[in-house]
Amino acid sequence: MDLQGRLENLSYEKRLDPAGNRLVEAPKQDHGHDEIQCPLALFTEISAARRREMNLDELRSTLHASQDLEESLQRMLTQLSFTTRVLNAKFTEAINKSKFWQISDDVLSIILEMACHGYSYAVYEYMLVCRRFRQLLVSLPVLWSSIYYNSVSSFKKAKLMASRATAPIITLAISASTSGDDTLAMYELTTSISSRIRHLSLFLTGLDAQHLQQASTALSSLSLPSLSELELSSPLRLGRQTATLVREWNMPLLRKLKVNGVLPELPPDGMTQLESCEVEVNRDLVPDRDEGYWRTNEIVAFINSLSSVKELRIAVRFFDTYTGPDNLTMPYVKSLIIHLQDLDVATNFTILNFFEFKSVKSLELRLGLPEVEALKDVLDSVRHSLTEDERASITNLTLYVGQELNRSYDRSREPFTAIEKWCEDFGELESLKLESHRSQWDSLLAFSGTIDSLEVINSDGGGVPLDLLWTIPRRWDYGRSRWKRAVLDMGDVLDLPFGCGYSEMVKFK
Repeated sequence: MDLQGRLENLSYEKRLDPAGNRLVEAPKQDHGHDEIQCPLALFTEISAARRREMNLDELRSTLHASQDLEESLQRMLTQLSFTTRVLNAKFTEAINKSKFWQISDDVLSIILEMACHGYSYAVYEYMLVCRRFRQLLVSLPVLWSSIYYNSVSSFKKAKLMASRATAPIITLAISASTSGDDTLAMYELTTSISSRIRHLSLFLTGLDAQHLQQASTALSSLSLPSLSELELSSPLRLGRQTATLVREWNMPLLRKLKVNGVLPELPPDGMTQLESCEVEVNRDLVPDRDEGYWRTNEIVAFINSLSSVKELRIAVRFFDTYTGPDNLTMPYVKSLIIHLQDLDVATNFTILNFFEFKSVKSLELRLGLPEVEALKDVLDSVRHSLTEDERASITNLTLYVGQELNRSYDRSREPFTAIEKWCEDFGELESLKLESHRSQWDSLLAFSGTIDSLEVINSDGGGVPLDLLWTIPRRWDYGRSRWKRAVLDMGDVLDLPFGCGYSEMVKFK
């Protein structure tokens, strides 16, 4: 039989994997003959045929046989490659399974902790893998230590998480619930796990007014031996009632305090050991409307009690006249952040008028202005409030200029409201295009395109050459970046002749 005939008579059987997928087509073996009917067996004869003389019919037949054999081998190779990939995946999985179970619980716990860190949903997904995973995950306190009552589904779930967080690393945040019973139950839970709480946040709202007395009773005389950070937030009408909430608490390790709307009465030793404090009171109040605002004497006295604080953030509004002692100092403050949220706050008395910060190294001013033209007056006011020694000690200065704070009126919506009313006078518009040239915007960094923050340094050492600041907008077009933050190294341009070399001035990091 010639090659073409033998190839045509070649038959195959389909082999399937257990799932029914075809793995490869293998040639059937003819048990009536000694030769296996396989395309590979014909390859030798076809290869030999190219070296002998053939007539036209033999050449045609051999060519067709060679083409058919090539197609058959390509088909087999494709299917064999697929089979190899499947087998390789199965082999890898089998190896991983055999090795995986040899990993000790300690090492596997570290792996699971890293895989689940910051992803609460991942914890529940891994718990469904196997019983061993579930046991290890349940035994890892860090995965259950962040309890935010406003985000967990129920008090029952919060209690379950607290039972699993056996180490003193719990972060507990409680905000008001429409169910007063659940909120009170959370306060009772706080008492029972107080020795394991590291960070505690209490966000009181108007919903807490009806059971504030019960909450005060439940939280009185708390012992918080591991607490390092405390955050208290209260609306204006509850601020004074909640001020005494923490007076009897034992917090020997408390180092950071954040208060919003309330000036708490901490135990004396608690105030003196604080290293960081954030105070926000009266920020968006109107004196004629909000009668229960915190008085200037109260605010100054509270800040003055923070005798050891090194980092201080202040966002307050002073309404009335100060009648307390003068010449107050905060000798240990190294970093000072002051929020002056509107023009009225910025141009009247600020914390700088009451205290001298002799050791301050970093000053950050966050200004809210109705228009950038008011910037000079505000900066002049701040400069006059700083003593000569304070100005000399500051080495890192940050200035943020934004729109003034007015929570009852969102200025960002104003232009769109005006445009909407204007467009109503037209017919049915098929398109509306809005454009604004950022280079002409009335803002501090209008020249910078999409850059929102500009840091000026001098890599050559020494101070920043302030006499070159005014040239930044004009030179900015010589260097651009897609990043939202730029570092401008003035050391690159100190020795450059005027009018050239500015392409090297801006470095983006």
